Amino acid sequence: MADKNQLKKDKNEENKLKAIKNTFRNVSLKRIGVCLGLSAIASLAVIAFSNRDNTLSTNKDISKATPQIFEDNSIVKTAKATTPSAAEIAAKEKAALKKKLKIKGFKVKKQMEKKVKLKWKKNKKAKYFEVYRTVKGKNKYKYLGKTKKNSFKDKTAKARKNYQYKIKAHASYQGSDVAGNFSKKKKAYTYPQTPRTVVIGECFVVGMKLYTESMFNKKTLILGKGGLNSLQILQENYFSYKGSSVSAAERAAYHRPDRIVVLVGMNEVRAGNPNATISNFGRLFKLMKKINPKMQMVVLSIPPIGTDTVLSPESKARIPSFNKHYKKFADKKNNVFYCDAPQKLLSDSSGNIKSYANGGDGIHWTGQATADVVSGLKKFCKKNMGTW
Repeated sequence: MADKNQLKKDKNEENKLKAIKNTFRNVSLKRIGVCLGLSAIASLAVIAFSNRDNTLSTNKDISKATPQIFEDNSIVKTAKATTPSAAEIAAKEKAALKKKLKIKGFKVKKQMEKKVKLKWKKNKKAKYFEVYRTVKGKNKYKYLGKTKKNSFKDKTAKARKNYQYKIKAHASYQGSDVAGNFSKKKKAYTYPQTPRTVVIGECFVVGMKLYTESMFNKKTLILGKGGLNSLQILQENYFSYKGSSVSAAERAAYHRPDRIVVLVGMNEVRAGNPNATISNFGRLFKLMKKINPKMQMVVLSIPPIGTDTVLSPESKARIPSFNKHYKKFADKKNNVFYCDAPQKLLSDSSGNIKSYANGGDGIHWTGQATADVVSGLKKFCKKNMGTW
């Protein structure tokens, strides 16, 4: 009985399949397109129909196929693969090339009047680079030039200007130019090649004016007084300006310095409190930055002394500690530099002042020692700040 039921079911299925085949045999192209989007039953019909002719591919895009007409006037489309045009390929390749022209590692290596140096990482895809500049506060950038190198020198930069720079790379694609995006802007303040300098200090600075004034540039103001300490620089009116008595700090401010050099501390090691000296340095630096926000400050080390000095051994022993505090102060402040020229150039193997440098009392310098320190200061400034 079960076998008879199964045979009956199979016969019914066979009849259904034949009915489906007959139904789809003579349909038009439009009706086939509709039926192909239907359910699995329609898919079976398409498969049956395609087996007859081997012309229908169910894996292709039928909407863009070439129509085939058969003897019974039924139509089916043979799928055709689409190929991107040459213009589309070129557009994609140009977009990919543009991404590879991104500027990396862009830095300002030197900031000086007529000598601003820009540098960035090499790019093998780039044919050349364009450089642009503007002044802070303005949106319009000026074209400066182009270079095949990964660096550029701005020889037209004026002194004491806040500039902003940006660059972009260019490449060639099938004879046409492809430009990358602009880099991020980089700031540069141009220090003058001949900076206005103020040298402030105690007896050693008095000697600088006496022996070595010609070694400084013509825009240098030297303010020296024997016994001057860091607090007196700020408070005591030891100097004059246009008929009035003013402090060293005030006189320096009138000069509108690009750089100040400070050499004090020998009279402060007696007190043994370097923190007070550092605090006064900080006040002086803050005051000068109100006059020129980009001002540079150089703190010179307290020099060595001899065994024949009037200073006590305890005071002499404090000198290294003071100099460590000076260096630490400079390391923490932007645009503050510690120059160790007095200690480095005038100390003998025992840490005492060299005999040729001893002015006779174990503290003050000879003219030659003064010239050596100024020469060392000059080399330091050129190396670390680019100018003297």
